[in-house]
Amino acid sequence: MVLRHPDVLLDLCDQAVVEAQDRLLAAPCMRHREGLATKRNISVRFTHLPAFSEFCKPNLSCLRSCDVGGLVQISGTVIRSGMVRRVGGGSWANKERCQ
Repeated sequence: MVLRHPDVLLDLCDQAVVEAQDRLLAAPCMRHREGLATKRNISVRFTHLPAFSEFCKPNLSCLRSCDVGGLVQISGTVIRSGMVRRVGGGSWANKERCQ
């Protein structure tokens, strides 16, 4: 069911984790600990899900708009991640002037 309706079930899992934290912090064995608080901005992630051909994409170029809101599996190595930035400057030399 997680594979078919990930948006609904992941939201339920997020809520369950917050409730589990609340119950754990309310337990008698945790009352003497100070500084502990429930983390509400959490996101559950599943790993090692079974591979189905409809969810497997060979590369990022194969992602389509119909994949939004569903699970997608992509295998590979991240070479570099981060903001795209301009590397070179904007000046060009004219070879005719340099003679």
